Amino acid sequence: MFKRRIRLLAVGVSVMGLGVLLAPGLAIAGEAEPVVPPTPASPAVLEAPVPIISPTSGPPGTVITVTVPGCKGLAVAALYTMDGDPLVVNDAEGDTVTLTVPESAPQGEIFVIAGCDVYSENDVNLTTFTVTAGAVVVQPHLTG
Repeated sequence: MFKRRIRLLAVGVSVMGLGVLLAPGLAIAGEAEPVVPPTPASPAVLEAPVPIISPTSGPPGTVITVTVPGCKGLAVAALYTMDGDPLVVNDAEGDTVTLTVPESAPQGEIFVIAGCDVYSENDVNLTTFTVTAGAVVVQPHLTG
């Protein structure tokens, strides 16, 4: 479901960009037939590597180390709820990024999405992290 949202977003951005690129050419051409550029051949789509996370579960406040195998550029990672709502995003040079699970994270599985030099939805992949209940801290109660 989340990848579908990302794909729709990417298609929307591409279509908007195409309109921006074609509109000036149409204005210059006036009434003449617009020249349609040839469609470039689609490059082979390689699936991004699955991020490696450590730990794989923990309560809010847990620091997750996210490694994007083979990344030599800018690694980007994010936490999303299963509904596709963003929780936190971070980036770092190299193949490793850290994310801290926010207090607002729902208990249960959340997505860890990561990639290297991200330009499209094909540059990211995902895994899951399980948010557990936080530790109960008992405050001392002094009397007397």
